[in-house]
Parts: sequence; C-alpha cells; structure tokens
Amino acid sequence: MPRVCVENSAKRYNYQETAFLDFLVPYYLQVKDKAERVHFFKAAYILFHDRFPIEKLGLSSTIYKTTRDKAKQTLAKRVMVSALFLERSLIHSPMEHWTEIMSLRADRERRRREWKTIGGVPRHHQYMVAYAPLP
Repeated sequence: MPRVCVENSAKRYNYQETAFLDFLVPYYLQVKDKAERVHFFKAAYILFHDRFPIEKLGLSSTIYKTTRDKAKQTLAKRVMVSALFLERSLIHSPMEHWTEIMSLRADRERRRREWKTIGGVPRHHQYMVAYAPLP
C-alpha cells in the first residue's frame, strides 16, 4: 500500500514538473539570441529550483553541485525539445515578455493565485512558499 502512495506522489510530482516546463515553452520561443537564452535559463532554473528544490540531505558539496548542474542541463534540454516538437499552432503566444513573468516574486504570486482559485493545497516546501513574505 505505501508503495502505491509513493508511486502516485512521484507521478504527481512528474506531472507538475512537466506542466511547469510546458508553461515555459511559449516564453522560450520569444528568446532571440544565445546571450538572451542564457539569461532565460538562469531565470527559469531559479523558478524551477524554487518549485522543485534539490534537497541536500547530507550530500557532499561536490555531489550536490553535480546534481544541481545536471538539473540545470536537463531543464534546458527538456524545454528546447518541447519547443521543437510541440505543434506551433497549439502554443499560445503570450502577451507579456518572458522577463516580466520570470521573476521569483511574480512566480510566487502566480502560484498563490492558482492555489486560491483551483483550491489546491501546497505540499512540503510549497507550503512555506505559499505563506512566506514575498521577496
């Protein structure tokens, strides 16, 4: 029985991760050059890490850094691949520029609104995010 709970939890976590990455794709398509792409992914990783933090849990600093770097690379690859394979006609063209929505404050405000309207309950570290003062 506990295994099912863990599997359901992992599936929900994966779904949330995928939904967040799909949310990034239309904004990624606004990026014009390599330098802007670097800034985009730096901002995206801050938001990703705030939503899905890598727990240190006694890991050595080398292993933690390696894990963090792999997570950054994976994030970038998944967004770029999604942008390549998603049907362009299905991707909405956002009204705002990516720099307007890709701040920690804006993302936390957006999540708080979603939790209030959808009625979802923040879990684990998200509970702190939901009720902590905005930076």
